[in-house]
Amino acid sequence: MAGHLPPSRPIRKPGVLRRTLDAIGGYTTYCCSDPSCDVQVRVRGMEPGEQRYYQELAADHARHGNRA
Repeated sequence: MAGHLPPSRPIRKPGVLRRTLDAIGGYTTYCCSDPSCDVQVRVRGMEPGEQRYYQELAADHARHGNRA
């Protein structure tokens, strides 16, 4: 179909245990959106600009997709 975008990947979220521990400790965990990648970035106590940087770092699979 012309004019339609391909389906996007679902956003990966940390598991229930990680989200619970994050809530207790005041952390936020960002995961890579690629299902084959296990990169996670966990942050706490940062300003929104800094936190956004780490969110984008976790989402940018090209930066960590070729890890050996």
